[in-house]
Amino acid sequence: MPDLSITRQSILYKLNMIAFVLHLILAIVTGTVGNIHLSPPIYNTKVTFTYNSSDTGFYLDPYYVSYGGYPITALTLVFFVITAFFHLANATFLNDIYISSLELCFTPTRWIEYFITASLMSCTIAYLTGARSVLVIVGVCGLIASTMLFGFMSELYNRPMENVDAWERTTFLKRSIPHFLGYVPYMFAWFIILYSFFGGGGTCAAPAWVWIIIMGQFIQFSLFVIPQLYQLKNPPSKFVRGEYIFIFLSFFAKATLGINLLAGGITLENFDAGVIDSNTTCDVVDLA
Repeated sequence: MPDLSITRQSILYKLNMIAFVLHLILAIVTGTVGNIHLSPPIYNTKVTFTYNSSDTGFYLDPYYVSYGGYPITALTLVFFVITAFFHLANATFLNDIYISSLELCFTPTRWIEYFITASLMSCTIAYLTGARSVLVIVGVCGLIASTMLFGFMSELYNRPMENVDAWERTTFLKRSIPHFLGYVPYMFAWFIILYSFFGGGGTCAAPAWVWIIIMGQFIQFSLFVIPQLYQLKNPPSKFVRGEYIFIFLSFFAKATLGINLLAGGITLENFDAGVIDSNTTCDVVDLA
């Protein structure tokens, strides 16, 4: 099992402290500039039983009912605060656990944080595509949360050998089984997100910042396979290098989402006005 050198521990400390400060700044800006009370509507689908005596009997007619609001600014603030907290914890009061876990080639604090923050981020991404059903949003959240669990299980499944810089499971394919199983919920989550965006007919009305978030987050989320594949492909002594990459990817993904939300819609009183391009070529119903 690899022992982390003082140099590598110092690098991890600096990276986590930098990430803590950057996420804290983004949290403060979000709480200050963003409309923290912004809560655009979400809906639930119910059905009405309609009887037609002149036809074949009953029909089930779906309709939407209000299910409250989606606190988009507050949730953005929450995932910044949670991320900042975990980076601070890794660098300070949980540092012993963090370092000893890395030496054993697993990182529970990272996966706990991702389980929460990636799930919240995916809810917001789904909402931006035009998904307004609470069931769709919760479904995407659950699929991404499941993906994070597979990432954690991949680390638990693969153990370094004692006194040898090698894995107990000798082939990359054997080590990668939990990792690749995690692609299943991930692909379903992004199928829902992308189908909602491209199949819902709203792409012609989406402003540039919405496109940047949806396509940018799809690319950035997908890049998270790289550090774990690197860790699984290489000997345990190089496991920590994957952690460096995870820290960078995590910050850029959250910053991309948060900054574009701030530039786009979460500072407004009417969120839907921000997610529709005023120069849209879509058919618009004039209710005036």
